[in-house]
Amino acid sequence: MVLGRSTEATAPDALRAVFAEFIATFLFVFIGVGSCIAHSKLSDGPLEAAGLVCIAIAHGLAIAVTVAATANISGGHVNPAVTFGLAVGGYITLVRAAFYWIAQLLGATLAAYLLKAIIITTGLSMPIHGLGAGVSVTGGLILETVLTFALVFVVYATAVDVLDYEHCHVLNRRSFGDQLYTVMPLGSRYIDITMSRYRRSSEIVHKSLMKRLARSVRKAHLEVFRRNSAHDITLRGTG
Repeated sequence: MVLGRSTEATAPDALRAVFAEFIATFLFVFIGVGSCIAHSKLSDGPLEAAGLVCIAIAHGLAIAVTVAATANISGGHVNPAVTFGLAVGGYITLVRAAFYWIAQLLGATLAAYLLKAIIITTGLSMPIHGLGAGVSVTGGLILETVLTFALVFVVYATAVDVLDYEHCHVLNRRSFGDQLYTVMPLGSRYIDITMSRYRRSSEIVHKSLMKRLARSVRKAHLEVFRRNSAHDITLRGTG
């Protein structure tokens, strides 16, 4: 990990990056949680398969668009967990990571308050995250572990360890969204998806271990690929 310098707090590029993370996280939470609220307004019954797919697609497209919009400014983290993982890997400094976290949490909080203000007049309530009916804490923890591993693996595979193929720059921005709306139908049946750290920050210690495991597996995978592929592999930071 790299500590960084205090001057980063006032550097123009750092301030732009922090503001980009604020905007991106705000939009992601506003669209994602807003899609849940919209579904509850359209359907009075329990969550059905069609509604779950719509919510998953909304989350996936939201993260894909926000990452694409901010990748060249801040790295397009849009998630405190991603920022933490990249800080541990030394791709960004701890100073910048701290400011990213503040911006992300503020953006998510603002989105939640605005959504709450909007739905006050409709009589609806904010979505509540928790274990599904009949799901134990152990079961929920196992599922969260697997899905968090998938998230961080995709981040490292598409944004940090990049294969030098001509089409990679097209696929990378979509991979985040594709991964999210792929796992949501699985996880939402048993638990409310909490891979975004601002939605369930109490599990950060456990999830940090999964992030490090995902990074290690990805690096091991790259070493094998280097020995068996004629293509060159370059490592790029996103910070």
